[in-house]
Amino acid sequence: MINVEQIKIDIRIPQDEMRIVMMQPFIQFHSTPGSSPKEPFRWSYTAVNEQLNAINHTLDISQGSFGGRGANFTLFPEYAVPGVKGVSTINDRISETDWPNESIIIAGVHGISKSEYADLCNMLGAVVSESNAPDTVPNDQWVNCAVIWVKAYGGTIGKWVQPKVRPAWPEMNVPCSDMFRGSTIYVFEGRYEPSDYPCRIVTFICFDWVAAVAGSTVWREFLSQLNEIKTPSDLDWVFVIQHNTGPNHSSFLNNTYQFLTDTSYAFIHRDKATIIHANTAVSREPVRTGLGGFSACVLSPTAQFECNCRRPTVCTQPSSLRGSDILERCKDVVFREMGECIHVFSVRVPRFAGYDATDRTYPLPTAGVYATRDTSDPRLCNGPVPAAVKWINDSLDIMRHLSATMLSGRPLKISAEEIEPFIIAGIRAINGPMSLDQVNWATCSYSNGMVSRDLNRRDNADLWSEPEADALEHLLHSLTAIGLAYSLEISGAMLHCSIQTDNGFVQVVAIRGDTYQDCRLHYDRLVRQQSPDPVLIIARDRHNVPPVPEEFWRIDEIDGESGLAFLDFQTLINSCRALSDTHTLKEQLDAVLPGHRQII
Repeated sequence: MINVEQIKIDIRIPQDEMRIVMMQPFIQFHSTPGSSPKEPFRWSYTAVNEQLNAINHTLDISQGSFGGRGANFTLFPEYAVPGVKGVSTINDRISETDWPNESIIIAGVHGISKSEYADLCNMLGAVVSESNAPDTVPNDQWVNCAVIWVKAYGGTIGKWVQPKVRPAWPEMNVPCSDMFRGSTIYVFEGRYEPSDYPCRIVTFICFDWVAAVAGSTVWREFLSQLNEIKTPSDLDWVFVIQHNTGPNHSSFLNNTYQFLTDTSYAFIHRDKATIIHANTAVSREPVRTGLGGFSACVLSPTAQFECNCRRPTVCTQPSSLRGSDILERCKDVVFREMGECIHVFSVRVPRFAGYDATDRTYPLPTAGVYATRDTSDPRLCNGPVPAAVKWINDSLDIMRHLSATMLSGRPLKISAEEIEPFIIAGIRAINGPMSLDQVNWATCSYSNGMVSRDLNRRDNADLWSEPEADALEHLLHSLTAIGLAYSLEISGAMLHCSIQTDNGFVQVVAIRGDTYQDCRLHYDRLVRQQSPDPVLIIARDRHNVPPVPEEFWRIDEIDGESGLAFLDFQTLINSCRALSDTHTLKEQLDAVLPGHRQII
């Protein structure tokens, strides 16, 4: 049985947009070599100081990253804060006079002992429900809790400690001591400004969102208790802080959907609610998928927002990313970055948005990705990250290099290894609009003469998969091969790269398709008019075999096109494999480069 405590707070929340900063740390638990982390699931001693620095950096961002305004909410997921020391760090910051009033911090603390729990509560002077008081914790149990700070309109600070109610399986499958089971969930009520409409806020800790005993989940018990009061009220903001390796598990997604749509609790309105799933990271570095991540903002199916759109940083139609359509009817917005980062975003308040066509909008007007430490990675650029930039960089992280595959054991392997980092860096540095073009030029949009990649797929990197990944690999390998003979310019090129010859510049484009005829059709319809310079097309068909003469169409000058030459990838790579020096390779390639003339 859980206890629900309702608390009124002196906070006015803007009714246009809520400003949120959400840390997504990669948790580094303490463990002995060769074993998994054990209770009470603490941060590794060697990682604590760096995490404290990252917490301070997150708080710096929260203090003024919205045009000089502070965040309304700052979120640290389950286990993100290293014990009493980490809580003290946050407490010191929010207590400073320059920390914005009318702001809330919600922070998940790593596992602490009974004595540490008592120290934490005493240090904060926090409100703890009677059933969760330190002296109710058995001596042989540890505590997983969240600390909630509320800095009110006048600058006074309220502090509450909310232990997790039900342990997840890893917290039960332990050899020594059990997790203390909390019993209280707090509901905070502030006001929207300027309407003075009530705004109610609640926090759940990870498994509390899905855990069921005898068929009843924590959130259903919670709603049942509120519903029994028989006073109509709303729930506006639901924060689920979690360290969850399975965020797309059907239980998590189904409970999210049911919370927003179940009509069993008629007095508790949730059709204007926003659920924020604040998860920990998959890895320390940027990554596309894995165990964790998928931090998200989910709104009711009836919320008046437009999600049929393509936005930087977030995916507004994430069924393909999730591998599930459970939330397809909801307004489901997933943050693409799954690695360690800080998400900085604003959310339109559903209650005051989208009444008619004059207020057509998407749920998150702004969203950016910030790094927890110094980096030049374009996926952690302290601002919006276009989907194509994210996709290209994620793909390059796991892509096979030419030096390690087709040139393995060949004389030019070392030369390829020397230039690959510069080529990869050049591709990574390509900006948003051009990043879309880079992949779409390389990926043939025709198969046997018919359109196989329509405009929707070309413009939506969230839909890209194996064909685009294969094409990007072809691009990387082609530039590496041609770069063995020439100095490449990538960032300023009109196509994939440019090379300078005695007669001027030649633009290079790499295309991978089912057939060579498809590659030519793709070039003519989607690429050709991008450059007035001569163009070398490095084409690769499905089977990577050299073309026979009749497979190449006759190429004439068309509409002032200065020159065009096709080079199949198999012929190019065979030359790279057979030759022992780059000078001879250049001589061979010079013979096939297009000139300022008709090319046959």
